[in-house]
Amino acid sequence: MDANQLLTSLGLAVGLPDLAFDGNGCARLLFDQRIAVNLEHDADAGCIHVYSVLGAVPPPGTGEALFRRLLEGNLFGSQTHGAALAVDGSSHEILLSRSLDVESASAEGFGRMVEKLLAASDHWTQELSGSAAGHAVQAPDSTAQPAHMPAYMMKA
Repeated sequence: MDANQLLTSLGLAVGLPDLAFDGNGCARLLFDQRIAVNLEHDADAGCIHVYSVLGAVPPPGTGEALFRRLLEGNLFGSQTHGAALAVDGSSHEILLSRSLDVESASAEGFGRMVEKLLAASDHWTQELSGSAAGHAVQAPDSTAQPAHMPAYMMKA
């Protein structure tokens, strides 16, 4: 299967038969109006990057406990369903991400991966908004998106 076929299969499985990458190789699923799952086809690397923005990076000097909590959650993928928690330095956001090798992927495996990333994103969004670290982390605006990225609306 190629990346477009994988995304089409995912769309059919979740009731979105028109799900497709835009001209930039991007798509976005929005679950329950609050959790956005972004999909980006990286043709050069032969993969699809799947990620969610969990919140903004806290101001300098205020996030030690938060970053410790994120790293603890990353350990062996124990609280991320195999995804990775990371900081995007250019956008100053905390992300949860995974990449899927297109060549060896199946439609079922891709669907399970997206489902697991959604579950982990839901957990971490709640964790960060409840601020176990004692610092409020601003939740992302789930309706905001780059103009080139269409959003497909879903209920989880």
